[in-house]
Amino acid sequence: MHYLLISFSHHNSTLEIREKLALNSDAELNLCLGKMMQHDAINEGIIVSTCNRLEVIASVDNVLEASAYIFEILSKNAGLSIEELEGRADVYEDQGAMHHLFNVTSSLDSMVIGET
Repeated sequence: MHYLLISFSHHNSTLEIREKLALNSDAELNLCLGKMMQHDAINEGIIVSTCNRLEVIASVDNVLEASAYIFEILSKNAGLSIEELEGRADVYEDQGAMHHLFNVTSSLDSMVIGET
Protein backbone atom coordinates (compact mmCIF):
# COMPACT_ATOMS: atom_id res chain seq x y z
CA MET A 1 0.00 0.00 0.00
CA HIS A 2 1.14 3.50 -0.86
CA TYR A 3 -0.16 6.99 -0.21
CA LEU A 4 -0.70 9.31 -3.16
CA LEU A 5 -1.52 12.99 -3.01
CA ILE A 6 -2.15 15.17 -6.08
CA SER A 7 -2.27 18.87 -5.29
CA PHE A 8 -3.40 21.95 -7.19
CA SER A 9 -3.05 25.18 -5.24
CA HIS A 10 -2.03 28.81 -5.43
CA HIS A 11 1.56 27.55 -5.60
CA ASN A 12 1.22 25.81 -8.97
CA SER A 13 -2.04 26.86 -10.64
CA THR A 14 -3.70 30.06 -11.70
CA LEU A 15 -7.06 31.09 -10.31
CA GLU A 16 -8.64 30.22 -13.69
CA ILE A 17 -7.29 26.65 -13.51
CA ARG A 18 -8.34 26.24 -9.87
CA GLU A 19 -11.85 27.46 -10.72
CA LYS A 20 -12.13 24.83 -13.48
CA LEU A 21 -10.92 22.11 -11.13
CA ALA A 22 -13.18 23.14 -8.24
CA LEU A 23 -15.92 20.74 -7.20
CA ASN A 24 -18.57 23.24 -6.17
CA SER A 25 -21.29 20.99 -4.82
CA ASP A 26 -21.63 17.82 -2.81
CA ALA A 27 -23.03 16.14 -5.93
CA GLU A 28 -19.94 17.02 -8.00
CA LEU A 29 -17.62 15.96 -5.19
CA ASN A 30 -19.41 12.65 -4.67
CA LEU A 31 -19.50 11.92 -8.41
CA CYS A 32 -15.77 12.56 -8.78
CA LEU A 33 -14.92 10.52 -5.69
CA GLY A 34 -17.22 7.72 -6.84
CA LYS A 35 -15.46 7.55 -10.21
CA MET A 36 -12.09 7.57 -8.50
CA MET A 37 -13.04 4.65 -6.25
CA GLN A 38 -13.98 2.46 -9.24
CA HIS A 39 -10.32 1.82 -10.11
CA ASP A 40 -8.81 -1.41 -8.77
CA ALA A 41 -5.55 0.30 -7.76
CA ILE A 42 -7.34 2.79 -5.46
CA ASN A 43 -8.32 1.52 -2.02
CA GLU A 44 -9.48 4.67 -0.24
CA GLY A 45 -9.75 8.30 -1.21
CA ILE A 46 -10.48 11.82 -0.03
CA ILE A 47 -10.94 14.95 -2.10
CA VAL A 48 -10.57 18.42 -0.60
CA SER A 49 -11.89 21.21 -2.81
CA THR A 50 -11.79 24.83 -1.66
CA CYS A 51 -11.49 28.20 -3.37
CA ASN A 52 -7.70 27.96 -3.26
CA ARG A 53 -6.93 24.29 -3.76
CA LEU A 54 -7.91 20.83 -4.92
CA GLU A 55 -6.23 17.99 -3.06
CA VAL A 56 -6.78 14.35 -4.00
CA ILE A 57 -5.51 11.97 -1.35
CA ALA A 58 -5.61 8.21 -1.82
CA SER A 59 -4.38 4.92 -0.50
CA VAL A 60 -3.29 2.98 -3.59
CA ASP A 61 -1.73 -0.30 -4.63
CA ASN A 62 -0.06 1.12 -7.76
CA VAL A 63 0.95 4.79 -7.77
CA LEU A 64 1.41 5.11 -11.54
CA GLU A 65 -1.91 3.50 -12.46
CA ALA A 66 -3.82 5.44 -9.81
CA SER A 67 -2.19 8.75 -10.79
CA ALA A 68 -3.00 8.26 -14.46
CA TYR A 69 -6.62 7.42 -13.66
CA ILE A 70 -7.05 10.40 -11.32
CA PHE A 71 -5.59 12.79 -13.90
CA GLU A 72 -7.99 11.34 -16.48
CA ILE A 73 -10.99 11.99 -14.21
CA LEU A 74 -9.85 15.53 -13.37
CA SER A 75 -9.18 16.27 -17.04
CA LYS A 76 -12.67 15.25 -18.10
CA ASN A 77 -14.30 17.08 -15.20
CA ALA A 78 -12.38 20.35 -15.69
CA GLY A 79 -12.16 20.33 -19.48
CA LEU A 80 -8.36 20.60 -19.33
CA SER A 81 -5.78 18.38 -20.96
CA ILE A 82 -4.09 15.67 -18.96
CA GLU A 83 -0.73 17.10 -19.98
CA GLU A 84 -1.59 20.53 -18.59
CA LEU A 85 -2.78 19.05 -15.31
CA GLU A 86 0.28 16.82 -14.96
CA GLY A 87 2.52 19.81 -15.66
CA ARG A 88 0.88 21.89 -12.93
CA ALA A 89 0.21 19.37 -10.18
CA ASP A 90 2.42 18.67 -7.23
CA VAL A 91 2.39 14.89 -6.79
CA TYR A 92 3.52 13.37 -3.52
CA GLU A 93 3.97 9.74 -2.55
CA ASP A 94 4.09 7.97 0.79
CA GLN A 95 5.97 10.04 3.38
CA GLY A 96 5.93 13.14 1.15
CA ALA A 97 2.15 12.82 0.83
CA MET A 98 1.69 12.69 4.60
CA HIS A 99 4.05 15.64 5.11
CA HIS A 100 2.11 17.75 2.60
CA LEU A 101 -1.23 16.68 4.08
CA PHE A 102 -0.20 17.79 7.56
CA ASN A 103 1.14 21.10 6.18
CA VAL A 104 -2.23 21.75 4.53
CA THR A 105 -4.36 20.71 7.52
CA SER A 106 -2.27 22.76 9.95
CA SER A 107 -2.54 25.86 7.69
CA LEU A 108 1.21 25.99 7.03
CA ASP A 109 0.49 25.80 3.28
CA SER A 110 -2.18 28.53 3.16
CA MET A 111 -1.97 31.75 1.19
CA VAL A 112 -1.92 33.42 4.61
CA ILE A 113 0.13 31.35 7.04
CA GLY A 114 -2.02 30.23 9.95
CA GLU A 115 -5.29 30.97 8.14
CA THR A 116 -8.00 28.70 9.51
